[in-house]
Amino acid sequence: MSNSKWTRWATGGSSAATEKPAAEPPADNADGYTREGPGPLDAIRFKWTVKRGEDSQYYVQETIGECTRSFLDGPMTAQAAIKFVDDRASDALVRFEMLRNDMLGRAADFAKQQRSETAKSFGLL
Repeated sequence: MSNSKWTRWATGGSSAATEKPAAEPPADNADGYTREGPGPLDAIRFKWTVKRGEDSQYYVQETIGECTRSFLDGPMTAQAAIKFVDDRASDALVRFEMLRNDMLGRAADFAKQQRSETAKSFGLL
């Protein structure tokens, strides 16, 4: 089984998060396939794990953080479960990057405003 995790984003101006390539598990054995969402805090990080049920169908267990109650999606085929997990992880990365870029943009705007107000108060502008 492959356990792919999101890596931390690069510092130094790069806004793109990187992802380790996930090795596709065999179609007949998706049980245990896991992905984790991006982010710096484990307490709010999403995690998706494929579980095989007693009925030979697959279910996706979705949790937020380590100490939360999980949600199950399914039943579905092995390939559908893998696609579901990969789609959820990709969507989470997109949302995380949008939020992160929005926060960085607002911080830069605030810093620019502060510098301008400071310069005005000293009569530099």
